[in-house]
Amino acid sequence: MVKNLIFVLLIFCGACNQSYEQSTQSPRLDDYWYQGKAEVSTYALTQNRYRDEHPGEVTLLQVSEDFLTDKQVKNDHRLNKNSVSVLKSNLLSKFTTGVYDYSVMTSVFTNADAETLKLSNSVQDWCGHTWLQANKKSNTYKLTGHSYFENENEQSVKINDVFLEDEIFNLIRILKKEMPTGSVQMLPSAQTLRMLHLPLVPIQADLKWVQKFDGVKEDSKLVYQISMPQIQRTIKILIDPSNNFSIEGWTDAYPSVFDKKIRTTKAVLRARKLIDYWNKNAKSDESIRNEMQLTDYKQD
Repeated sequence: MVKNLIFVLLIFCGACNQSYEQSTQSPRLDDYWYQGKAEVSTYALTQNRYRDEHPGEVTLLQVSEDFLTDKQVKNDHRLNKNSVSVLKSNLLSKFTTGVYDYSVMTSVFTNADAETLKLSNSVQDWCGHTWLQANKKSNTYKLTGHSYFENENEQSVKINDVFLEDEIFNLIRILKKEMPTGSVQMLPSAQTLRMLHLPLVPIQADLKWVQKFDGVKEDSKLVYQISMPQIQRTIKILIDPSNNFSIEGWTDAYPSVFDKKIRTTKAVLRARKLIDYWNKNAKSDESIRNEMQLTDYKQD
């Protein structure tokens, strides 16, 4: 596959079926990811939906994790040796559309050889919810989807090994300046597939580094661009190479399915913190939400 050939040129591929002892820390993931903490970034969101651009917020959590290659879930009990170290991204988006809310979550699991083993996505709004999952086995992704929409009710398809748009944030953190460029086959993000009601098939994507982000030339940061001509879509990702190639924001321009007008989704970094958030679940920890500029749900 084209994707595998690119990665072979970039890094030496290791076996996915390593023992647990080998997977607890991978030499191909920086020490940054083995501090016992997650990198949590929050962003102010402007979301293209219907005939407007709506306000919202995004939380991006990136953390190393031990991942079972046979069950394709977290290695909780540390007994199963079919385990590798992965970089996990959880991307949570919340926005309003008029009177009602949307909540979107995507999880992506990518090993140190820049191979994404699994992604899952769910979209909830007042009308109902959808769910999509992709699992990789033997250079093939099996996609399973469920939706409240009639034409998307039950879906199960297989596609050859291709790039996934949803894995890009993980690849940036692993490959850094060695991100692939050129024309590739790419499966659009699960959120895009659902919101634009696209079939579960890859399309052409053009990948390259550019100099401008949101119309401004960037000198100290990098900008990675994904163009999908077939659906008139362009994504730009702002990256800080001085901060372990952190994701500083992104734009996503595409035509609405309702009036075909191109509008832009935009995420702008608010705050970032390295934190063991799973240990911060008491009411006394709520002050951290203020640091992260997250929505305050406190009652009067």
